[in-house]
Amino acid sequence: MQIKRIHQQYHQYYPVLFFVLGFVFDVVTLGEIDDFSNTLSQTIFIIISAGLLKFELTNSSQIGKNTFSQFINKYHTEILHFCFGSLLNTYMLFYLKSSSLATSAVFLIMLCTLIIANEMDYFKKIGVSIRVILFSICLFSFFIAQLPLLIGTANSWIFFLSAILTSCTFYLIFKLFINQKMILHPHLATVLLFIALYLFKIFPPLPLAIKSIYVFKKVEKSKSGYIATSEKPWWKFWQAGDQDYFYAPGDRVFVFTSVFAPGGYSGQIQMKWQKKVNSEYQNSDTIPLVLIGGRREGFRGYSYKQTVTPGDWRVLVETPSGHEIGRINFEIISRNNHQNFEIKTIEL
Repeated sequence: MQIKRIHQQYHQYYPVLFFVLGFVFDVVTLGEIDDFSNTLSQTIFIIISAGLLKFELTNSSQIGKNTFSQFINKYHTEILHFCFGSLLNTYMLFYLKSSSLATSAVFLIMLCTLIIANEMDYFKKIGVSIRVILFSICLFSFFIAQLPLLIGTANSWIFFLSAILTSCTFYLIFKLFINQKMILHPHLATVLLFIALYLFKIFPPLPLAIKSIYVFKKVEKSKSGYIATSEKPWWKFWQAGDQDYFYAPGDRVFVFTSVFAPGGYSGQIQMKWQKKVNSEYQNSDTIPLVLIGGRREGFRGYSYKQTVTPGDWRVLVETPSGHEIGRINFEIISRNNHQNFEIKTIEL
């Protein structure tokens, strides 16, 4: 009786609870973007979603009278939104790993809003146009994630090829219904929105994802990897290396980063050094790095500058097209004779 009473009192919160639990489960269990299990599950959910969406668009008089058809007719909306929820959770996590919040916040907020709205009964009852938008987002994200894995690199041409393949696939699936505005217009609006976000450089640069980024006094290659030198005090545990960098003439400032790229991937990234001048950051140097994928902990590389002046600095890690993967901010402070800190070495 006690369990029944609790169920009746809190049953309206169950959808939110299961959504949160499902998202946490995805965070814990979801691997890297090139894991075969991820690709397989995405493919299955895309196929199921396409079939259920076509089923919804079919005239009710054409629905079969067998038990399976009647079951799908009754529960297809719930099953469809379950598939959308799983796919959107997956792509949200991939985009979150791949994005710099400083530039991709608008896109991530939009996607997060859709994920939450997808769990609401009102949202499910709005109509097929909403489900077309959700399917278009999932289909576009599928191609954006998978094409670089097949081709072995990522650039603007591959993004636009993903847009073309998305629309071609959508047409082949729904060509019988493509003359309906509730199908065509939402799809085209979704594709054009993705393209606009990409052109304005606020779209996450899948499949790349930054693993770490630090500021150090020195970085050297070793037999087992890299060795870094740092003066960061132990109590500044929140800082990524020497973000308060005490600089003397002749010192070098090193920025070390680790960027994940899938196996078989090759391309370039760039480390853009900028200094804050009159409340705006101005470019100082752009240093390219060749990126080779396949290492689970990420491809490691660094750049450095020797001639710097005191003030606020930052280094942006970007793709050649200017899409930001990550960044680090730090301050250059003039060292005086009384500023001496314990020097530590760190194996990377």
